[in-house]
Amino acid sequence: MSSSKLFLIAFVVSLLVAGCEGNDNSEGSPFASTVKDIDGNVYRTVKIGDQTWMAENLRVTRYDTKSERWGVTLEPLSVATEKPYHADPARKAKEYYKEEPSVPAEKFGYLYNWTAAVGLPQNAWQALGFSTKRQGICPNGWHMPTEKEWQILVDRLETAPATRLKSTQGWSKQANGTDDFKMAVFPVGYAVGDSIYNMGNAAYFWTSDAYSAYEATHFFLYNTSTDVKSSYDSKTRGVCVRCLKDN
Repeated sequence: MSSSKLFLIAFVVSLLVAGCEGNDNSEGSPFASTVKDIDGNVYRTVKIGDQTWMAENLRVTRYDTKSERWGVTLEPLSVATEKPYHADPARKAKEYYKEEPSVPAEKFGYLYNWTAAVGLPQNAWQALGFSTKRQGICPNGWHMPTEKEWQILVDRLETAPATRLKSTQGWSKQANGTDDFKMAVFPVGYAVGDSIYNMGNAAYFWTSDAYSAYEATHFFLYNTSTDVKSSYDSKTRGVCVRCLKDN
């Protein structure tokens, strides 16, 4: 075979490979792309239906340049939980999973109270319409998902949505999931004051929707259920954040 034909075959193969590697925005693909926050952390993302989600919990301490609270840096967890704060569960996770060192505690992200996540005062709610889009603590081009947007994801997963979102390790009572969409939802628990509760048993995620002056809506997964449910709780709790890409 001539060298020119060999070159042509190699060129065509390289195009095919490049095309396959670049075609990663379909629902069947593990990852859509990545996104970087203002602190330089890089997150994998996944596309599920028409939505593109972060495939990791947020772990940033500053609001990005287009956020409503640009220029503000979050304080570490303090007793004054009504103020914007973040908590890092990694240390407790490493202690909790000392018998399971393969559980990536550094990927547990941070826990934010609602005021930090959404970038609003604690008592803000009456002026907000339901499903108001807020960038909050999310990177530019991304936002805090509304209750409606979270529900779209849950409805799309249909049967046993929690099982399909849960990580394949880290859940207590042998409640690990299948992680069908590579969302890798770990049971991080939640923070109150300087304590973290329910690690190994549950995962909670804020929405941008306030329920009242002192409560906000979140979605949660338990080790005892295959469902993803919504409820509301005190805005002072530290809860995980998954950002959603703007349309």
